[in-house]
Amino acid sequence: MDGDNFLLLNMLGLLLVAALSIGLTALYWRRILKRIRRSSHHEKMRRLVDCRRAEQKVRLKAEFTINILQEVQTLQVGLDSYLKMFCDPDMAIPPKEWERTSQLLLRRVAQLQAIVNGALVVMQYDELSEVPHDDAVVVNVFCEDVFNSCMKYLRSGVETAFETSLPDNYTINTNMSCLDLLLRCLILCSMEYTTKGHITLKVVADNTCGKLVFTLNDTGLGIPEDSKNQVFDRLPYDTVENKITGLRLRTCKSMARLLGGAIHVDPRYEEGTSMVFSIGLNSYKHSVL
Repeated sequence: MDGDNFLLLNMLGLLLVAALSIGLTALYWRRILKRIRRSSHHEKMRRLVDCRRAEQKVRLKAEFTINILQEVQTLQVGLDSYLKMFCDPDMAIPPKEWERTSQLLLRRVAQLQAIVNGALVVMQYDELSEVPHDDAVVVNVFCEDVFNSCMKYLRSGVETAFETSLPDNYTINTNMSCLDLLLRCLILCSMEYTTKGHITLKVVADNTCGKLVFTLNDTGLGIPEDSKNQVFDRLPYDTVENKITGLRLRTCKSMARLLGGAIHVDPRYEEGTSMVFSIGLNSYKHSVL
């Protein structure tokens, strides 16, 4: 009898162990299946987000291209009308009117060239994921040279200044063409809309963030609040001058990205416009000559 009880207890113990094992196994696989479902859901959401981002990118690019082509068409129609007038043998134009019309024609040609060249630069650099960083640039000298080369576009009465916290021999390895284009476009935008006051370029090294930070402040017209978040992505639909500025700012965003940084409008600045851009220092060198 005792043997039967012992056997019965052993069988019950085995059944309990088996039941416990089955329960634990079921619980384990239930958790695995939940993770799989959760992972699958997250993967679907990620793909959906990526798809929507891709759609938005395509839509913005199409919008950008249409905007540019419409402006080119408008300029071309205007130029065509002027050329027909000049080619008309019966058209008698007084000398002063001839000079004024010629200057206007040259201005329209320059605008057309700026629009086309700007669009080509944006389309070229928007598609690049990286650029070589193998040009040695002495930062202070470089900034002064670019600033000085833009002085012919400065309005009369506007003062300029360059402020730096870097030693004169501070040198970085970067892509000089991209940095030149970025800084030049930004300065030209500032000079276009600043008719009095000052334009000041500042540069500092932020070693805690590993960035070289450039700030361009002016006392110009400023940017409307509702446009500050999209000045680097969308072209305005008003004047050709504003579209050229939009192309330059779009170029600045591409250049900053390729140089390992970013660009934004400082919302705290109230005297005009303050543009701040950074470039990464992780691939740069500091000369200590």
